Amino acid sequence: VNLQYAHIPPFNSPSLLGEKEVFYMLFLYMITFFTVGSLSGRLSERLHEKEVGFSKLRVFTEDIVESISSGLVTTDLSGKITSFNRSASEMTGFRAEEAVGAIWWELFSWGEIRDRYRDLAITGVPQRFDGEISTKQGERCLLGVTISPLRNEHGGQIGIIGTFQDLTQLKSLEEEMQKKERLATIGEMAAGMAHEIRNTPAAIQAHGEL
Repeated sequence: VNLQYAHIPPFNSPSLLGEKEVFYMLFLYMITFFTVGSLSGRLSERLHEKEVGFSKLRVFTEDIVESISSGLVTTDLSGKITSFNRSASEMTGFRAEEAVGAIWWELFSWGEIRDRYRDLAITGVPQRFDGEISTKQGERCLLGVTISPLRNEHGGQIGIIGTFQDLTQLKSLEEEMQKKERLATIGEMAAGMAHEIRNTPAAIQAHGEL
């Protein structure tokens, strides 16, 4: 506006702007610029607050996932691991960096998971099953696994979420209890047989006296 009012190139053509029009336009532009700047600042501040809130929520969610005692793994629809929590690493021996990007059933040498994935994709019903995997150290580990569809905010399935617990010690305890029960049963049978054996001579002698 100033250039046009002062006839400075390239605004050197005749202008109809008078002094009042120039001040009016400058005042109008200044008010517009300050208004836009103020609104932009408020929007930027609110956006920053939301980003901070989302960041805190993400950290909080990650802390929960890393703190639970159950192993938790998420995969895409092809079975490729996308997340692997701390408990999963402790049970299997694989670090998250080693697990992410690998196919779940190939990492654990467990072909049954692939069949369960196929059933889940067809039926959409969560699958619960037990099975042994091979840990990174080559040891066998008995896991109780539940897999369910992983869905986005629109309800579409975008992957699989699996939780699992180490049942190795529990299985050993069950086997130990069963062994003790069998031994107790054998002991009772042996005691009964010994009792019968002790009573047999007495019964024979009593019969002879008669």
